[in-house]
Amino acid sequence: QLSNKSIYALKEKWGKTEWWRLIVNKGTSSVENLIGKDVHESSRAEFEEYRISQEVPAYPNELSPQVNPLEANLIDLVSFTKGCYVGQEVIARLDTYNKVQKHLCGFKLTEVPQSVPAPIIRGQEEVGTVTSAVYSTSVGSVVGLGFLRMDALEPATSPLLAEGKIKLELR
Repeated sequence: QLSNKSIYALKEKWGKTEWWRLIVNKGTSSVENLIGKDVHESSRAEFEEYRISQEVPAYPNELSPQVNPLEANLIDLVSFTKGCYVGQEVIARLDTYNKVQKHLCGFKLTEVPQSVPAPIIRGQEEVGTVTSAVYSTSVGSVVGLGFLRMDALEPATSPLLAEGKIKLELR
């Protein structure tokens, strides 16, 4: 136990979405006082629905060593003025020369893929990957997150498909 404090709060921001993550010691009555006062206790499934519908990336689905911060829409979390750090030159070159290859996107899907990651196909070519998907009660449809190649963001005559049958559209 770090201290005798009963609640630790961490403010997080991803893109346009801000939230507080609370870590609470067992038996803390303070949490019960918060519930109902614009604080919602959520299950893991409810949190995932919220996260995906708000297009917030998470490890390991959207955040991993294979994804750079610019691809995951995290440019606000990258410092271009701080001193040296691992990956600084690579990120600076990608940004300067506009060489980002893929982009994290929000999707509306006709159904939840059987498993993720699921390839996204346009015509006969793989153009991306669905990394997270869930039925959203607030949106009233299946929503997902995934990466699309930059050239696949352009309007095209053929639809985007996951698992060869699930239609996707950008949100």
